Amino acid sequence: MTQAASVRHSDLGVLLHCTIVDGTPGQCATSSPGHVPTPVVVPRRIIFVEMNRIGWRGKEDTMWSTEHSVETTASPEAIWRLWSDVSRWPEWNGDLERAELSGPFAAGSRITMFPHYQDPIELRIAEAVEPKRFVDEAEFGGVVVRTIHRVEAQGDRNRVVYALEITGSEADSLGPQIGPDISSDFPEVLAALIERAES
Repeated sequence: MTQAASVRHSDLGVLLHCTIVDGTPGQCATSSPGHVPTPVVVPRRIIFVEMNRIGWRGKEDTMWSTEHSVETTASPEAIWRLWSDVSRWPEWNGDLERAELSGPFAAGSRITMFPHYQDPIELRIAEAVEPKRFVDEAEFGGVVVRTIHRVEAQGDRNRVVYALEITGSEADSLGPQIGPDISSDFPEVLAALIERAES
């Protein structure tokens, strides 16, 4: 049986669309907003690890995505210190009254964000690779909302990227409804993060 799977390559930091034949990963291609899928050679061991970690999604699942990025002179380590100090997120994220981390800043731990005048938001850290990136995710009816925070080297500078992915059977309908609202503060939050990291 041949099916489609979407998995994230933990080294490349990109989403891959792979063909699964009788449970064995086959050809894969990168998928980025606004770009034509590009074939990529990925060791099957890595794909299996990713499939086991997040579970692979069949053809009936869809994805809505967007991202925003800024360049900075701040080091990845400086960015990571701000990311991992969850209780101080409100200092550079004006939407938050407070934020709490349950456990270490590592995969499997939980983050609770308390936005001003809104209900708390529960997140799970799906991935944390110091000092390159971390991924948090939350489940809402029919979709998984995943935010990928990553730092990419750009010569003598670095690029900080916030990418939002909404996946699941209802992503086509819910993505356009909730995605723009969730990601609307990315430019403001990134600007404040960079300002603090460079100071």
